[in-house]
Amino acid sequence: MKRQSAFKTFLFFTGLLVITVVIAYYFSHRSPRTATPTQLETSEDTVAASQPSPTVSKRPQKGPKSTSKPLPYVEGRKLHPTTHVHDYAIQSPHGLITLFQALKNSQKDQKTYRIAYYGDSMIEGDLITQDFRKSWQERFGGNGVGYVPLATAVELLQWTVRLKNSENWLVQTVVQKNEDYSKLGIAGMIARPISKKRSNANAFYWVEWFGSQSNPYYQSFQEVSLWYASTEPVKISCGFSKDSLNEVTLYSKDMPSIHTLVAPTPQNRYFRLETKENPNVVFYGVSLENGKGWYIDNFSLRGAGGWELAHLPTERVHQLSYLLNYQAVLLEFGANVFSPRGGDYHWYFRKLTAAIDTLKRCFPQATIILISNPDRCHKTPGGYEADENVPLLIQTQQRCAEKTQIVFWNLYEAMGGKGSSIQMQEKRWIAKDHVHLSPQGGKFIANLLLEDLMKEYEIWLQYE
Repeated sequence: MKRQSAFKTFLFFTGLLVITVVIAYYFSHRSPRTATPTQLETSEDTVAASQPSPTVSKRPQKGPKSTSKPLPYVEGRKLHPTTHVHDYAIQSPHGLITLFQALKNSQKDQKTYRIAYYGDSMIEGDLITQDFRKSWQERFGGNGVGYVPLATAVELLQWTVRLKNSENWLVQTVVQKNEDYSKLGIAGMIARPISKKRSNANAFYWVEWFGSQSNPYYQSFQEVSLWYASTEPVKISCGFSKDSLNEVTLYSKDMPSIHTLVAPTPQNRYFRLETKENPNVVFYGVSLENGKGWYIDNFSLRGAGGWELAHLPTERVHQLSYLLNYQAVLLEFGANVFSPRGGDYHWYFRKLTAAIDTLKRCFPQATIILISNPDRCHKTPGGYEADENVPLLIQTQQRCAEKTQIVFWNLYEAMGGKGSSIQMQEKRWIAKDHVHLSPQGGKFIANLLLEDLMKEYEIWLQYE
């Protein structure tokens, strides 16, 4: 009996040992369990109140608030497959979402929204912008030409508003070589009632604005807003009739300010401003308007390459951009940069990048769109030929947009690519200098830009 009991005890412990060895072997050779992507997402949602796992952490969100559906594109891509828009700023306020959100909001409120359209002589006289503005306002509201300079350094052909001024105004721009750019305004220029040579206390300065005689859409304006800054109280005379001017005192403690005057009748077509010599005031310009809505301001700078905008005084322009509620900035330069011989555009890339960085500080909450150079052609004994080196400049501009993380619109592709300017030349949509546009050519470019932006906007609305 003792032997039998001892044998049972031996079998019990032997079996227990075998089971222990088997279990130990199983766990020592078991592969670690990995979580699937779905499980990881679930774990994020369930640990909101607890300390997050070191292996699963939520990444911080950047840029504007996400829409209800994820946008179907990544950096540099476009929403609509047929447009020529490349958004390199999806994760910042300088992308298209800022402008699109403002467009949607503008349909609900009664505010004034603005778009700044900087360019060289390609947009001088309100070319391109007059048609882009009209179509934009017909869609989203607003009526009027918006910004007009107080005086100009060059004689302009105005297609929308006629401007006359005394010749003694001191006009300063970012294109000129100035010792001090700190007083410049949002348009890259100012007009000052200061004699160009020697001080003259009795000097008299005046400006007159007239509604368009050829374009019914811009014939009248009901409100005039003066954009200015003054270090001391300054008296001016102004009014909607040359025979009935009122005295107005301007004072802003050297801060950018706006003074608005309302015409006695809605169909007003005239405004006049007079003042004496005074070094304490600078005028940035005026805005001719008809109520709330959208205004596209033409900031043309003859001879500019775009990099001169780096001279804009950041704080002063930022204050004006906030007061005036700018939602987008468009940049159209290149005519004064392009060389038919080609060459190295690295210098241009460096300078334009610096200018865009300045604009991002001036307009911290606005969409910024860089517009490429158009196609160009030249005349030969056998007819017109397309310039071969245009794509090199456009590649540089697109790299600049990507580097600075803004939006790029390829006008060259939108108008048809190589040789498209020959067709425009044959239609007389381009002037005899083969560079500048006729009013018909400006309307064609404006429609291309509007069409691409509206396609992007319609797709965005589906995902908003």
